[in-house]
Amino acid sequence: MNRVKLSFLLFLCLTVLGCAPEPPEPTPSLPPQRIVSLVPSATELIFAVGQGDKVVGVTLNDNYPPEVRELPRVGDQSVDLEKVLSLKPDLVVIDSGFNQNKDDLTRLGLSVLELECRRLEDIPRSLRLLGEALGATSEGRRRAQEFEESLRSFPPVESDLKVLVEVWGEPLMTVGKETLLNDLILRLGLKNCYAQESGYFQVDPEDVVSRKPDLVILPVPPGQQTDSEAAKLIRRLGGKVAVLRVNSDHFVRAGPRLIEGLSELRAQLVEMERPK
Repeated sequence: MNRVKLSFLLFLCLTVLGCAPEPPEPTPSLPPQRIVSLVPSATELIFAVGQGDKVVGVTLNDNYPPEVRELPRVGDQSVDLEKVLSLKPDLVVIDSGFNQNKDDLTRLGLSVLELECRRLEDIPRSLRLLGEALGATSEGRRRAQEFEESLRSFPPVESDLKVLVEVWGEPLMTVGKETLLNDLILRLGLKNCYAQESGYFQVDPEDVVSRKPDLVILPVPPGQQTDSEAAKLIRRLGGKVAVLRVNSDHFVRAGPRLIEGLSELRAQLVEMERPK
């Protein structure tokens, strides 16, 4: 048998007959070990899926959980890119609503994970996404399911109250449909005065008065007693309106603690509507 035939038979043995040695399996890549979070809500979600010990940098606005208070700060809306690089992250987590640094981060060769938390249903989706990306798939799914079940079981307040959410006082800004805050209002069983509008926007004071809201919901930072500019305006023009304050970290920040914000407001609403 000549050398050509022998080589051909060997080829058949190694391929067709399955005698070829199997190629080595690719080494699985490790999940990220050094994470910089550029949005406080993303930070809370990372901790929620049990990966907070991987976070090495956060923003100036991060305050929860308590562990983040000792972490390096990399800015807020304006991110210190040199500081980010100095922390040597293998993943930077951002949100689509605050992604002005995405191109810069990518250009620097950093791996970027972009979340989108515009609506209530985005929270469990982000928990699952983070769980998969950070090597905590089971915990991400568990926390997402826990959040969804909490929402399903949340008892709304049956009320005809018309509500204005004051997201900013000067200039006066509120919120319409297709937003996280409007989703929360609907979950409470209330009616948004600006439900026909979309997004976040500035409103004319006279228009606010003409819509005759019964209630102003005022998200405020913990420990602050900010007055409602909308309520002052309505009362100055002879109208009546109630004001309920809620911890802004529990009502504006897109994370698991939104359930706490809903519960806080519901308790206040029940007390407000109780016969005197």
